[in-house]
Amino acid sequence: MISSGHKGGLVLLCSLVACLFARPALSWASQSDDAPRWCTNAKTKVEKLICEQLGPYDQELGLYYETLLKMVEPSAKSDLVRSQKRWMAEREQCGAIAKTPEDLNNCVSTKIRQRSDLLRKNIAGLNNGKRLSEFNEFHLRTYRDTAFEFKYPSSWHLETTEDGRISLTNEGEDMLLGFEKAVTSAQQCAYSEDDTSEDQIRRDFYTGKKQIGGREFERFDRGWLPSGHDEHYYRFFNGRCFAIDVSDNSTAASNCFHGGPGSWEANCVIKELEAKDLMAYSDAVLRTVRFSTDKK
Repeated sequence: MISSGHKGGLVLLCSLVACLFARPALSWASQSDDAPRWCTNAKTKVEKLICEQLGPYDQELGLYYETLLKMVEPSAKSDLVRSQKRWMAEREQCGAIAKTPEDLNNCVSTKIRQRSDLLRKNIAGLNNGKRLSEFNEFHLRTYRDTAFEFKYPSSWHLETTEDGRISLTNEGEDMLLGFEKAVTSAQQCAYSEDDTSEDQIRRDFYTGKKQIGGREFERFDRGWLPSGHDEHYYRFFNGRCFAIDVSDNSTAASNCFHGGPGSWEANCVIKELEAKDLMAYSDAVLRTVRFSTDKK
């Protein structure tokens, strides 16, 4: 049985058989998290159960399905529609095999959860496939007077800042890297925040050392903030501080599981998948960073 604390069904759409065949736009999502809008035509035991008890999960699944339908190539849309029809027919079989109302709820809930998991994995897989195709088109850029080079996706916008650092931007994600400032010691080359003590920063944000370009960087992670995700890397190079800042400003929610099932939950999960995928781009860029000789 699906309960209010269920997390595994966060993935795509579940809709009525009649709706699937009758609506060429294949739209199941309603304007609220109450009963789905097709419930006025509910006829079977399965449909009535969804409308009375599982509507939010149906809406959540429906939004995932519609998202995936927009993402797949035109040639694959018909296959996705057919697979959804097959799944809906399988879901309807719960009405024939269930002996009690609890059995029916368990059967339908399980079908919805399994379909949702599959559709969400497909969304993540398409995001990953897009990223990998762009990684194959990375362009190597070497910059003067910085003693480092890196590769970056061709879709990103690159420019040099006034202080000589490199700025990369794409779809709400920013990366800034380069020699940030002249310092007299490694202790001065570290992440800082206004009104936050060094001890607190070390306790709350420091996550240890990370290898970048064969060098050990100090890593500070601000986690999922209301405004996005921020990572900071610092290393002392012969009197200069090399800093890398990565920020996701997609406004992805920090926790998608407090609101319960429904369209809000599905939208949150989709945005979080997109945001984490963007962060994967920056991780790939970091793996390509290479340093030449330390500048004196």
